Amino acid sequence: MRFETIHVIGCGGIGSWLLPPLAKFLDSLDSAERPKLVLWDGDRVEEHNCVRQNFYPSDVGAHKAELLARATGDIYDNLDVDCQLRYCGAAHMREFENSLVLAGPDNHKCRDNILNWVAVDGGNSAVIGGNEKSDGTVLYFGSLGAVEQIRERFPEIEAADDGDRAEMSCAELAALPGGEQTMVANFMCAAIMFQHAVTLLTNATKEPPIVTYFDCIKGTQRTIEEE
Repeated sequence: MRFETIHVIGCGGIGSWLLPPLAKFLDSLDSAERPKLVLWDGDRVEEHNCVRQNFYPSDVGAHKAELLARATGDIYDNLDVDCQLRYCGAAHMREFENSLVLAGPDNHKCRDNILNWVAVDGGNSAVIGGNEKSDGTVLYFGSLGAVEQIRERFPEIEAADDGDRAEMSCAELAALPGGEQTMVANFMCAAIMFQHAVTLLTNATKEPPIVTYFDCIKGTQRTIEEE
C-alpha cells in the first residue's frame, strides 16, 4: 500500500464535493490496498453554506467533518473513516506518516504547512486545490523538487501572514474573509483533485502534474510537469 492514510483537510466548498467520489473509489479497492480516511475541519455548517457546499438546511449547526464522516460510513461500511473536529495545523501534520493529504484550504498558511511537511518527510504526498469565482489551481507535490518548484512559482504561499487557523481564537476565525466562489469552480477543483488521487493510488510510477490551472468559463486546463 502506497499510503496508509488519506487526510482530507477542509470539508467545505471543495472537500464536501471531493469526498463522495473518493469514498466510492476507495470502497472499490481490495481491503489490503484501502487507506484509512480522516476528515479535518473545525467549521460547523452555516445556512449560507447550503447554497454552494454539499450540505442541506437540516445540517445547519452540525460539524461539517462529522456529518460527512457519518454519511460516508453509513454508505460504505467497509471504509475506515474518522473525523477531527478541528483545523489541521503544522503540529498535527508532523504526526502524519505514509499519508496522502487532499486539501482545499482557504489560507496560505495551511498551504505552507503542507509544503513544509512534504519537504521534511519523503514518504508523504499532497494535492492542494483552490479556486475563485470561475477559475482555480490544483497543486501536487510528492518530492522536495516539486516543493521547491511550487515555492518558486507561488512565492505568496511562503510569505503568507494570514496565520495558522489551528492556533487562532474563535474571534480571529470569525473575522476571516470568505471570498467569492461558485459551485461550478468547486466541482471542477474537486474533480481534478480526485483524478490526481486515483492516479497516485493506482499507479506506482506515474505522477500527476505539479500544477493544473483550470478555467470554468473557457472550459480549459493547462498543466505544468515537474522538471
